[in-house]
Formats: sequence, C-alpha cells, structure tokens
Amino acid sequence: MIHDNRESWLNRVAQGMAPLFEALDAPLPDCVRVAIGFTSRGAKGKAIGECWDNRLSADGHFEIFIRPDLAHAPDAMPAQIAAILAHELVHAAAPFIRARPALCPHANMRPCKDIHMPTIAIISQKGGAGKTTLALHLAAAAEDAGHTALVIDLDPQATASQWAAWRKDAPPVVIDSAPPRLAAKIEQATAQGAAFIVIDTPPHADSAASAAVEAADLVLIPCRPSAFDLAAIKTTASLVKMRGKPAFVIFTAGSPIAPRMYEEAAQLVQDYGLDACPLHIADRAAFRHAAAEGKTAMEIEPNGKAADEVRQLYKWTCGQVNMQTSGKRRADA
Repeated sequence: MIHDNRESWLNRVAQGMAPLFEALDAPLPDCVRVAIGFTSRGAKGKAIGECWDNRLSADGHFEIFIRPDLAHAPDAMPAQIAAILAHELVHAAAPFIRARPALCPHANMRPCKDIHMPTIAIISQKGGAGKTTLALHLAAAAEDAGHTALVIDLDPQATASQWAAWRKDAPPVVIDSAPPRLAAKIEQATAQGAAFIVIDTPPHADSAASAAVEAADLVLIPCRPSAFDLAAIKTTASLVKMRGKPAFVIFTAGSPIAPRMYEEAAQLVQDYGLDACPLHIADRAAFRHAAAEGKTAMEIEPNGKAADEVRQLYKWTCGQVNMQTSGKRRADA
C-alpha cells in the first residue's frame, strides 16, 4: 500500500491498532490525531513521542507528536516507530481506562484540584548565582513532599534540561521554553496537573527575566553574599519593583558559619528596596556532587545539611504563596 506521507502512515497505523486496544478493554477515543512534530521539550529534548490531552486541542482531539528526525535515525525501523506510537496511544486511552483525566503530556503529572498552584521565578542578572541549583532543588523538594513539580528552563544553555536527561526523566519534569511561549506552557502544565512550577532563567537576558517575573506569583533572586554580586542585583530589583511582584533575595554559595556577613548583606539588600529571605543555601559539596550525578542533595545525602536547608527553604516558599507544604503522594508504579 502506498501512503501519502509519514503522517498519513502513522494515522493509519493508529487506526489499525484500535481493535487491539478494544480487545484489551482499553478502547481508544474516537478523536486521535497523529502528527510529525517535536515534543514540548523541543528539538534538543530526548523525548521521541508525546501525547497531549484533548482539553488542550481546539477541536477536542488527542494530539500525538512523533519527532520529525526519528525517521532518519539509522535504527528506526517501521516496527520500532509503530511501537513508539503504540506507547503514546496508551496515554490517549488512559482516561477511558481509569475514568479520570489523562496524564499527558507528562506521564507523571496528575490532576490537582482545589489547591493553589504557584509559579516561582528564579532570576538573577549575574551568572554563577546558583539559579539552576535553586530551581531544581525547590522542584525536587516539592516532589518529595507529594506535589507534582515542573521546571521550565528558559536558559538557552539548557543546564536544567541536561540535568533532567542525566536522571533519565525521573521527576521533577523539566521542559524548555522560549520566553514568548512561557505563559502558554504554564497554562498547559497547569491543565495537566502541575502543582508547583519553577522557572529557571538565564543571566543577562532581560526578555526572559521579564517574562518570568510577569508569570510568577513569587520571585526569588539568588545572590552570593559578596560586594560584586550584591551590586549586580540593582537591575533585577528595578525589574521586580516595576512589575509589583513579591520578591526575596536568597543568599547562596556563602559560608555556612558567617552570620555577620549575612546580616550586612541583608542590610544592603534592603537599601535596594528588597527583602532578604531569612534562610540561606550555603556553599556545600553535596550540591556539586549531586549535580554531577544528575541527582539532588536530598538524594545523595538525605540527612545532610544541604538537604535540610533545601527542605526548610521549600517550606518557607510554600508559606509565601499560601500553599500546603505536602500533597497527596503518588502511588508507586
């Protein structure tokens, strides 16, 4: 049989699989559309397929995307591509199996109703302030507490996305986004059950920082407690005040035994019209070791000081956005 193109072939394969799903008492919905396109993680992402809930479609279809470059892979045989499609069709059938909303596009996200779903922006115009470390650890702490967390990576260097790839897509989920698409990504993630969203931004990028602040319920500004780093937050302070968003400076990568240093730094922050978070993330080896392994400080040293600092900061952050610190924990697969 001759097919018009790859998309028509994929849709016909999907139709051919429908009786198999029916026989397994997992019928496919009537409106499923398969398209050639990159997933929400973009061309740089590792995902090869993705299913989008029908609530996100203008015409009520479940949308399945298969990477356009997959067909050019040397080992991508038709049967393998069909297997990938079958996996995504399982997500489309999921609502009819479990009689509840689908968990796509990210399989580990679940619907969250009647709770506040905050968005936290991590911004700093200076590099090396620990933005990505802070973003990933806050999201991981939310996951540990039973919430579904998402990190949106606005940094073209995609450090957070690389970390997620190292841990083989274990939660928290990390997706990339261009600043103009940020609001749409947040809306889609919220519809899919994200209960705690953290935005990681690049340094020296006014457009990304502005988009993040605009979308955020709370802005956290990581900063080393040094004169040069403190002087660099003036621009960030102006941006936050212009948007009228609640914001706090969090001192990172400083000595864990220098209380006077933090007191003096906090006073300088107040002179800029910002408040300093009463908690600090100190310079600890656990953060460096964890990053190199694609893990968190809580995973490699669950009873360590770094893990405790993160958990305390997460609880404090929840208090700032009126969110319960713990959620209903997912059942183990």
